[in-house]
Amino acid sequence: MYEFHPSIVREYDMRGLYGETLSESDAYWLGRTFADWVKGGKVACARDGRNSSPSLQAELIRGLMEGGCDVINIGIGPTPMLYFAVKTLGVEAGIMVTGSHNPKDHNGFKMMRAIKKDGGSVHGQQIKDLAVRVTTLSAKSDQKMGEITQQNIKSDYIKSLIEKSDLDVNKGFEKPIIWDCGNGAAGAVIKELTDYISAKHTILYEDLDGDFPNHDPDPTVEKNLSVLKNEVTSNNALVGLAFDGDADRLGVIDDKGQFIAMDDLICVLARDVLDDHAGGAIIADVKCAPHLFNEINKEGGRAILWKTGHSPIKAKMIEENAPFAGEYSGHIFFADRYFGFDDGLYAALRLLNILQKTSKPLSQLLAHLPARIALPELRLDVPDDEKFALVENFKNSLQAHDDFPKNGVVHTIDGIRVETPNGWLLMRASNTQGAIVVRVEAQDENSLNALKSLIADVFVQLNYPDLADKVYA
Repeated sequence: MYEFHPSIVREYDMRGLYGETLSESDAYWLGRTFADWVKGGKVACARDGRNSSPSLQAELIRGLMEGGCDVINIGIGPTPMLYFAVKTLGVEAGIMVTGSHNPKDHNGFKMMRAIKKDGGSVHGQQIKDLAVRVTTLSAKSDQKMGEITQQNIKSDYIKSLIEKSDLDVNKGFEKPIIWDCGNGAAGAVIKELTDYISAKHTILYEDLDGDFPNHDPDPTVEKNLSVLKNEVTSNNALVGLAFDGDADRLGVIDDKGQFIAMDDLICVLARDVLDDHAGGAIIADVKCAPHLFNEINKEGGRAILWKTGHSPIKAKMIEENAPFAGEYSGHIFFADRYFGFDDGLYAALRLLNILQKTSKPLSQLLAHLPARIALPELRLDVPDDEKFALVENFKNSLQAHDDFPKNGVVHTIDGIRVETPNGWLLMRASNTQGAIVVRVEAQDENSLNALKSLIADVFVQLNYPDLADKVYA
């Protein structure tokens, strides 16, 4: 009987520390289990450029084939290219081998079904059920061995990106565009993509390198984009565009070299979508600032606050028939003219389309949004087996605290989010890492310090003084 390490069974995927909690055996048995679950049929498979991905993919495919599935191997590329394969190749499902935005020694598996329910994303209870199902399988499969074929869909994927973005590739751009692939999977397609667009392009860190020697593969962390900032300002560029390890997240530097908070970027993208979808539902996650939801409503949309995570966001989009959604983590979802899944490259092209149509710099499109006095998003290390209990205890202790704002609006769909006239705070458990996430913003320094003090005091009450210190670091 095989068992997965419990820490790799996560909300949106299966992911762990390669060589410690995640191994080739896990890949093989996931393949066997997934094949048993989908009862054969065709499964598309792809991988990112991490050092451990080739061996993990090989064992995953072996497990799928021994479980009776035919496999279409589409090679190395972004996770959205795998999603595109599932949407267009007539397969039953798809599995991507990727560590996403996490450090180089992490890896895992994102799974998708070719069904409309929940956006096709395999998540939540389905992943937990796979972890139980693996314990019921025998060492040897009695299924007929599946077959494997190789299929290159990069050109089709790239053409779809261009066509569905409505970008006028011939008109092009007078100012340079800077692209930061971060040595991740975007590098597998970016040269061919930029060849379509009439502009001067500078591509940073295009070469796939699983050691990520230039910066960590998370474009929503400002320090990772210091070189991109310099390239934008020194070249008087239009914009800087950055991607995570599997290119389903986007980070942006504006024409003045400023790092753009993702909820501000979502404002710009949502406004454009609402031009064609007046009154449409626009979804954003609990980590986004209140001004985003106010902006959506002001522009004639129906703003919906929802749980963090690409899987619950996709499901909510289908439920609300929403043309667009965004997460503070850089996942952007277009059902308007696109497939509804998160794709950093497509989001980048839609932003370029807006800059092309308006003939305005991004800094000007953002100028009306309120100034931010905020802590950077804090990801505080807490073991996986403690984080959810800590959030629940924090939620209860915070609301019982003497300094809890009595005029606050409280949301508890994902952790606890409190909005007051002078600021807001969020505390939730990460579903992708052993961590809790804290966000704090306010109208002025005094209000910000009051919220920080409140959070730190609750951490001390719960016997986590080290976390209290990090709030003030």
